[in-house]
Amino acid sequence: MGDVQLQITKATLGGSTGGMVLAPAGMTADQTPLVIQVKIVSGADATAVSTMKVWITDETGANFENRVGLSGGSSTNNEPVWIIAVPKAPATLVLHFPSGETVDLTSFLE
Repeated sequence: MGDVQLQITKATLGGSTGGMVLAPAGMTADQTPLVIQVKIVSGADATAVSTMKVWITDETGANFENRVGLSGGSSTNNEPVWIIAVPKAPATLVLHFPSGETVDLTSFLE
């Protein structure tokens, strides 16, 4: 993503992070929170990454943009978290970045 280098460290369906359950405002009954934790390798700070306009598509091609960004996540504050409302039983979830890059999150889901 340009000069920003990120590493996805965790993706979890269900919205639990550090014992708290988090969900974006406006999440519907047929959705669940997807929590994506990333590690900043270089090129940005946690605030810039947490406010980045990312979105998810599922196997139907539907876009999910209802999200919350948190800039904390570790003692060094370099592991921001995105929380995006997605369908409860997705077959595929693909993370999209503003630069056009995509990441299939299937192998990251816990």
